[in-house]
Amino acid sequence: IEPLGTVNTRINLGSSKVSTTFWAESQSTAAIISQCLPLLNSKLTSLGLDVDTMTCFNGNPPHQDHISRDGGLIDAKA
Repeated sequence: IEPLGTVNTRINLGSSKVSTTFWAESQSTAAIISQCLPLLNSKLTSLGLDVDTMTCFNGNPPHQDHISRDGGLIDAKA
């Protein structure tokens, strides 16, 4: 999405526990995502999930080579 810049995310879901990590190249986008994390936490909790951690960093994920670039939501090779 052009105004936001590149955003990567890692979502870990196990039985009923979820953790999310976001990386935004734009500092302003990272700030927006960070401000929205409590809302995401609330929505996931209302769905019956136990939220473990939710974080957002400004920059790129440490290992981008595993991220699917084909536009798919799930990397079946992971």
